[in-house]
Amino acid sequence: MALKLQLSLALALTVLAASLRTGHSCNSGNRGGSGSESITDSGSGRPVRVSGYVLLNPAPQQLPVNTRLEVRLQDISLMDAPSKLLGSQTLNSVSTSYNADRRIPFSLEAVIPADTPFMPHSVSVSASLRGDGVSYITDTAYYVNLQEGTFEYRDMEITIIKYP
Repeated sequence: MALKLQLSLALALTVLAASLRTGHSCNSGNRGGSGSESITDSGSGRPVRVSGYVLLNPAPQQLPVNTRLEVRLQDISLMDAPSKLLGSQTLNSVSTSYNADRRIPFSLEAVIPADTPFMPHSVSVSASLRGDGVSYITDTAYYVNLQEGTFEYRDMEITIIKYP
């Protein structure tokens, strides 16, 4: 009896893993950017480009000269495991790109491994900003809604908050 239960459980897990690998998921709305194709698919993974703006809350009038922004794309699909860094962009001296709208543009490219599931909450974008007397971090998850055949996700707005 116990062997039958173990075999049934193993079969169920195998079917679940196979459905995740083939991209069967529910793609409901989320906080991710909108998509449009531009990068071609590769055999070992899916190349993606994520772009948008980082907004500071509260927004200072200006930033110190040596302020640095890091934007990270991470696979957060595994429960009870650390996230995997898929790609990042570091912008040094962002005080020059901090515009009148008080937002900083970003654009990063990465390859999403083929085994990353097409699920609404499997990949997220986070950001941190550091400089002389200035520190901001992401306090919210900003998901990229992976969709089969979509390689570019634009117009994401990532709000980072002042950290004491």
